[in-house]
Amino acid sequence: MRREDSGQLHNSQRDFNGSYKKLSYLAQHQNDINSRAFSRRNQTSNLDSPQKSNISLSELKLNEMIADETWDELDDFHIEELRDGFFDATYTRPKRNIVPEESFGKKYSNESLTIHNILSNILNLLKDIKNKSIRDWKRLLKFFLAYFIAMIICVIHPSGKCIGHKYRYFLPISVVLHHPARNIGVQLEMTVESCIGLTFGLGWSSLAWYISTATGPTASHQGGILFQSLVMALWFSIWLKAYYNRLFYFCQSFGITILFTHTVDLVFHPSDLKWMLFRDFSLSYVFGIVLSLLICAVIFPTNGNAKMIQTLDDTVNSIKVFLMTLVDKENYNNIENISKAQKDMTNHLNVKLSLVYRDFLNQFTIFNFKSSNLKKLRDSLTIISSPLRVTPIQQKLFDNQVLDKLYSEIDDRKRNIEKTGDTLDTDAIPSEYNTGTYTPVTGVHSPNMRYNDSLHQMENFYLNILKKKFSRNTLHLILEMIVVIDKISILLQLYKSQRHNKDKINASKESLHKYKLKLQRMIYNVDTSYNNFIKSNLFSEEIIKEFDCVDIFLFIRYSRSSAKHLIEVLNQTINLDEDSRMRISSPKLSAFRTLHRLPDQCLMDQGLGKSLVYFETKKDVDEIFERSYNSYTSRHVYNKKDNTFPSTRAIDHTDFNFHTTQNSARFKLWKFSKLLSGREMKWTLKCLFCIIFLCLPTWLPESYRWYQEYQCWWAPLIFFILNHNKPAGKLLYLGNRLLCGIIGMFWGWAACQARHFGSPYVICTFAGLICVPSAINQLLYKNSKTSNTTMICFTIISLEAFSKDPYTLRTSIIWKNCWTTSLSLIIGIIVSVAINWIFWSYRSRSELRLAMSYLLSHLSQSYQSIAERYLYRDLNDDPTELSIMFSHIREVRLTRNIEAIRQVLDRTRREPIFVSNFNGKKYERLIDACQNVFERMIEARVSGTYFEIWNQDLNSDVTRALLSLRRDSTSSVIYVFYILSNCFRSKNRIPRYLPSPISARRRLFDFMSQFSKSIAVTSPTKIDPEDNLEKQLFKRLGKYQNNEDQLLNDNCEVSSTEDSADLDEEARWKDIYGVAFARSFTTVCESMEVLTQCCKDILGEEFY
Repeated sequence: MRREDSGQLHNSQRDFNGSYKKLSYLAQHQNDINSRAFSRRNQTSNLDSPQKSNISLSELKLNEMIADETWDELDDFHIEELRDGFFDATYTRPKRNIVPEESFGKKYSNESLTIHNILSNILNLLKDIKNKSIRDWKRLLKFFLAYFIAMIICVIHPSGKCIGHKYRYFLPISVVLHHPARNIGVQLEMTVESCIGLTFGLGWSSLAWYISTATGPTASHQGGILFQSLVMALWFSIWLKAYYNRLFYFCQSFGITILFTHTVDLVFHPSDLKWMLFRDFSLSYVFGIVLSLLICAVIFPTNGNAKMIQTLDDTVNSIKVFLMTLVDKENYNNIENISKAQKDMTNHLNVKLSLVYRDFLNQFTIFNFKSSNLKKLRDSLTIISSPLRVTPIQQKLFDNQVLDKLYSEIDDRKRNIEKTGDTLDTDAIPSEYNTGTYTPVTGVHSPNMRYNDSLHQMENFYLNILKKKFSRNTLHLILEMIVVIDKISILLQLYKSQRHNKDKINASKESLHKYKLKLQRMIYNVDTSYNNFIKSNLFSEEIIKEFDCVDIFLFIRYSRSSAKHLIEVLNQTINLDEDSRMRISSPKLSAFRTLHRLPDQCLMDQGLGKSLVYFETKKDVDEIFERSYNSYTSRHVYNKKDNTFPSTRAIDHTDFNFHTTQNSARFKLWKFSKLLSGREMKWTLKCLFCIIFLCLPTWLPESYRWYQEYQCWWAPLIFFILNHNKPAGKLLYLGNRLLCGIIGMFWGWAACQARHFGSPYVICTFAGLICVPSAINQLLYKNSKTSNTTMICFTIISLEAFSKDPYTLRTSIIWKNCWTTSLSLIIGIIVSVAINWIFWSYRSRSELRLAMSYLLSHLSQSYQSIAERYLYRDLNDDPTELSIMFSHIREVRLTRNIEAIRQVLDRTRREPIFVSNFNGKKYERLIDACQNVFERMIEARVSGTYFEIWNQDLNSDVTRALLSLRRDSTSSVIYVFYILSNCFRSKNRIPRYLPSPISARRRLFDFMSQFSKSIAVTSPTKIDPEDNLEKQLFKRLGKYQNNEDQLLNDNCEVSSTEDSADLDEEARWKDIYGVAFARSFTTVCESMEVLTQCCKDILGEEFY
């Protein structure tokens, strides 16, 4: 709430007790600043003024953005906000942007329908199938053998009658649902769950059968008893399967048993009960589960080692590919290719590795390595991702000429070593390159060059200096990192394929130890080059005013940090096989996570794919924010008084209620009621309605005979097997599933209708022919539901007629059984897809809108955390290891969350659109904008770890004067995030007037520049012995820069090192980190305008 006149401004001190109890620096010196005709609306930065470099660089960028946009700020009448919890927002007059509407979906031209293109696509598909089949032939073979053996057992009449008589087809159906192309641990867990579910289902059904015929009245109304029993059992089963994903196979076996036993037979007297049905069904179903387990354990067993090690190898190789693109002579300036390699590396480090590692911890495995060693290796790779993902890729340290020269030197060195017969050391550097002395660049620098020459010429001068000083050592460092990564990859492959060959493994370890020493030497060379450079007169404030020069410094620093972290990766790789022995590993995740997470292969088999990943990542992000907000991360220790109450810093509504509600039972009751009315319960009610509707004829005396004779109970059973509550496909999705089902029905009829009716040889041949493409479709292309539909329909139609008397089979009998049962299967298939289109359906579009709301909220909290814990932290309160650990976890999980949101966006394109005009391209642009803001936040977090903003202020008066301006700049960004997030949550339009982060930040830098200019004019530069080293460095740089005559006549001799001799490594980089941090926060403000515009394109703008 603002004051409208200056008279009320002075009274605000008496009305409110805020942090700003005194008037700001601007209010105290208003007359003095006005006398200098200072106005923040028309103030432009003066780059020639003696100001800090990070101020000049960011202010220049802000001025350029404002000049390009020509924003018109609204007058605030110089009214200041001095209360706690409030800030002064800077508003600009909104621009009217007309965004052309884009049609959703792709427009296909008739050119793609030519015969040549169709044949070309078919050939490409066949080649792709061939390549993938060769790569995964073991899994395909296991799937084929299990199903083929099951069919052979069924078509042999003695074994078929023993297994299940006319219900023998549950044996191959059970094999399809529990196929053996999995790890042994997952298969064993699945077997145990399914057997327990089958046992509980048989027990429940036996009780229902007994009660339904216990007395005369109940026997005459058995359908009503079975109806009640089925509703109670499936209500529990479907809800449990939807909420606790880990119990999927238990609930699936339990549900199949309940549906079969409650619909297959209706009697009216206890003597008519056919208890052999329980034996036929259970025996065939259990034999299928056991057969899959035996095939999994005997034929090419996998225990989890290969996938985990291969993922680690792929991850380190993605780092190698990224480093190679940076020093590639052919593509060093191909920004698109380098950016793609960087994104692929980030995806491997933060997404793929994390998912595979979590999946590994979520299952029973037989593993050769200690889980603690594996965790250390994973953590070391996660840590190395931070400097690599923020490494500037548009740096100008390398160009074609420099790379040709440096690679030629390396080749000459190799040839000289080969001629002399010395030990080959391809990374050896001549001693004259390690000195760090300055060699003039011909044609660029001359003693008569004026200081005020063209900016481009000066920029080239600085770039040539940096290339001359750092390109050689930096290139050698990157090349050595590539070699080390290649050796790590070799060792990982030995762990994977030849872990029993200790000689090769030990030799590889010895080689890694040698390359570790070389890498440490390269790091030392880079440090030496930089230390010598900053001690010379070449290192001035002007050189870090240039964007390209700052990028070069950051590139060197992040390369050096990555190399240091790579040494830890090397050590952990060597130590991975310590205490290597065969051990059974149980799930390491918490019980809550374990119950809500299925192994990835099981998710694929159920047709869920990655649909559950988003909900998991969101919970993970919420959890790390809650931990960070409710953990004490400061280095300062405060003594708690007895009369103080504990305070809780709540992260969200749930956490707030959990910690503040006096009666915890109320909150738990609310959670329980929410659980009973959640989406899982709504899905359960929908499924129950469909199942009851499809089962109704079996409980009525007028219709139960034909319903059971033609096995029409397969309609609810196939519906129960195929339905899932997440993806909702278009009509094409329904057409694909229905077409695959019809193909399976036709193929089953053809197998029985062949020349010799019901020939077992023909049926097995047809089974093998249809099993191969179905296995490829399921295992290689992840189309599990369509493959299961084909296999189940074929099995039912082919074995139903075959299980009857083979001597009475003829065309009419086969056809009648085929079309009646097929009609039931078709009805069940259609309902299994259409259920996701009716009320209470899961819509990815609605979930995407909520996902964007949560993402914007998480970005806001990340920005607030960085500003609080890194930028504006207390003096001598550097981030602790706990703070940095929370930051790493937050960055990894947010990266996974953004990728999961992209997957939600992809699913929206496969959903039917009946009403809403949804445009996926707009959401794609918004997600890209959020990704860009998040990357800039990571840069700011990495840079903000190594410097303190308060030490860069000129004096305490300036610090006090800038408090409100810094508050306004930070709060503007947080407030805009808050508004955008809530608009997505509430489906409201974006307000026309929002605080301008760019204007607020420009105002901050304008005042910083003005104060610096005023103080520089009124007081000479002195070195206060009580100042910290960084202040002394800036003061020396300012004194050197302001002395133009010294700059013109100086011959670049090394200056005195009396004061800088005590600077440690971090202090030498603080000025670079300060510039990088200021630039990152400025880029965040710039990206906020793009982010806001993307949100307005989606939600619209409020009109007045």
